Amino acid sequence: MAPQTYSRPPQLRVRGVWSLFHPWWLLRSTRKIGPKTRSKMKAAGQTQKPAGTTRTGTLLPRGALEYGKQTGLDVVTVNPALVFGPLLQPTLNTSCQFLVYFLKGGPDQMRNKLWHIVDVRDTADALLLVYEAPEASGRHICAPHFISARDLLDLLKSMYTEYPFMSKESICDMDHPAPMTSDKLKKLGWKARPLKETIADTVEFCKNAGFLEDVEGSPCRFPDVYNKI
Repeated sequence: MAPQTYSRPPQLRVRGVWSLFHPWWLLRSTRKIGPKTRSKMKAAGQTQKPAGTTRTGTLLPRGALEYGKQTGLDVVTVNPALVFGPLLQPTLNTSCQFLVYFLKGGPDQMRNKLWHIVDVRDTADALLLVYEAPEASGRHICAPHFISARDLLDLLKSMYTEYPFMSKESICDMDHPAPMTSDKLKKLGWKARPLKETIADTVEFCKNAGFLEDVEGSPCRFPDVYNKI
């Protein structure tokens, strides 16, 4: 995939590439985002990266650290989990397609994996927090909630009655690894909204956007990429 240059002041311009599973790399200068800028971003519902950051799945840690040394920028990473929440784009992204499949069902199977979930708005807050906090350093796991596929299905059924849902028989057994922790972010003052709130807002958005409507001849499909991780 070709590199993409982000528009930002020349002294902070960096290059990166887009990938599906990635950390967010923040190349942080001494310039901070003030309260007014933060307020405007939240009021506009923006989740764009603050100036001086790049999102990449191919830039190796060693290369990022070396770039930081050469430019005098701190290198800090935010590693988000499966990201839910209202979208700014008009099309369904892969992570929300994951949730839609639970509601609508289809011909595909999935593993009973332990899924870590974070709200896109909380992810934006985490990015701003580590960009501004001088004590932030290294990697920050952004995964406040974890739930198995079967438990997520049960939770959705307890919240909604109007959807057909996927069948429990299409969820295959598997071992669960130990859950990840977001304690490093929480120690900086980061807080995440409840999982039910994130799910409710995501479903409401998908409903209003028409993503939960049936399309004749096009069955709902589970994103295959999630069976490969």
